[in-house]
Amino acid sequence: MFEEYADDCHAAGAHAQGDPLRALENRQALKAMSDALAALPGDMRDCIVLVGMEGLSYEEAAQTLAMPLGSVKSKVSRARQRLRELLSVSEPVS
Repeated sequence: MFEEYADDCHAAGAHAQGDPLRALENRQALKAMSDALAALPGDMRDCIVLVGMEGLSYEEAAQTLAMPLGSVKSKVSRARQRLRELLSVSEPVS
């Protein structure tokens, strides 16, 4: 699942071809997000990827994962909070 998002690192670099610093920042941001996603428990990661990245509704994600709707909503909420925590630690202070 993460391989397709890792490919986005290369695409992000292509968008910033004229600016090597921007390309590096984009790759670093995508790497940080990939690492943060990998740090989440599997069920939480599955929920946030389906809802937050793939654009599925909570109901569609619940059906896909054979999980109660409330569980998906809870896991997405907790995943977002955990990602905020993980990514705020890795952001450089300016």
